Amino acid sequence: MRFVNNNTFKGNILISLLKFLIFIIFFVILFQFAKMYSIKMMDSFFNKEETKVPNLVSHDGMPVRIEDAFELCKQYKLQLDIKDKKHDNNIPEGCIITQDPPPDTIVKANRVLEVILSLGAKTIDCPDITGKDVRDVAFTIQKEGFLIGKKSYVFSETIPSDIVISQTPEGGKPAPKGAQIDLLISQGRANTSVKVPNLVGRRIESAKIVLSKINLETGKIGYEKKAGTASGIVLAHEPAPGASAADKTAVNFIVCDNSDTPAGQSGDAVIIKSDGVKMEANESNLIKIEAGSKEIPAPLIEDKTAAPDSGKINTPPADDGDKKIEIIKFIVPPGQKSREVKMVLLDDMGPREVYKNPHYPGEEVDLSVTGYGTMKVLVYLDNVFFKDIEAGVKR
Repeated sequence: MRFVNNNTFKGNILISLLKFLIFIIFFVILFQFAKMYSIKMMDSFFNKEETKVPNLVSHDGMPVRIEDAFELCKQYKLQLDIKDKKHDNNIPEGCIITQDPPPDTIVKANRVLEVILSLGAKTIDCPDITGKDVRDVAFTIQKEGFLIGKKSYVFSETIPSDIVISQTPEGGKPAPKGAQIDLLISQGRANTSVKVPNLVGRRIESAKIVLSKINLETGKIGYEKKAGTASGIVLAHEPAPGASAADKTAVNFIVCDNSDTPAGQSGDAVIIKSDGVKMEANESNLIKIEAGSKEIPAPLIEDKTAAPDSGKINTPPADDGDKKIEIIKFIVPPGQKSREVKMVLLDDMGPREVYKNPHYPGEEVDLSVTGYGTMKVLVYLDNVFFKDIEAGVKR
């Protein structure tokens, strides 16, 4: 019995010593922490050394990477903290978008500078426009927030003219929003020729369809009165039926028009047109043909110096009931330099540029736009998509 009591007594002494050692260790750690914190606080309170905040956003016109920003802060006896990370179309990934306090501010040494770090441009999937007519893809590209880039043309034995063969970046692949999409476009078959069919006696609308199917184009159209023939019937064309013509050759027509002669014009005046719609008669667009003559006039040569066709012509709807006038307000976002502001209107007539001017940060742009149907304005800063604005929606 005495032996058991002796062992218990020794165990209690060991436990007491262990508790005492743990208390001593904890007290030493707490003392060291309090000492370091007190020194830091005293240094911060009594330290009167000041320094100037460096520019962490731009250096020699180039964005500053976060690694270089840390080195600059060490040189200026400052500390750096990354407050947030955001996507930015203009600032590369890993570079600083903004800083606080701003550059050249005088602060105490060891001040903490807060910065926002760029994650690079936000990427979205490119629209797939291969196999589509190049004149129809502009709206799709801009609607998805991209721009039309470089257009390259090649001949193709299998792909019709004006069809998109390929695109860069590829359709369905991620790319920065606002990036340019380069297009490779077919010119059709190279150096081929076709025999011009006999289109005399057909309606002009039918003749145009026939030409489009054999890769020929409609040229200029002259009009002549002819008794016993319905208006709109082809009387003659150049090149003549059976002649060989290269791809894209323009075929010029003389078409019957038994309607009343325009006021102020003689009976043998013929109005020339290129799109099937009569132009206002004047000395520059009239060609004289003897009324009722069966002689084919000289070829109506198209002016080769004219500007190339840039795509489909946007014609306003006949009904002006859908016509709207809206005021678009836009404030240029903060920055360190002026930005080129471009606005593209999307409505029932398709996309078209309605505004383009440089502005400084903070400036307000008030623009009156006229469109048809549903209207949306795409805003670009330095040719990079920034945002879209729904016209007619209160903001």
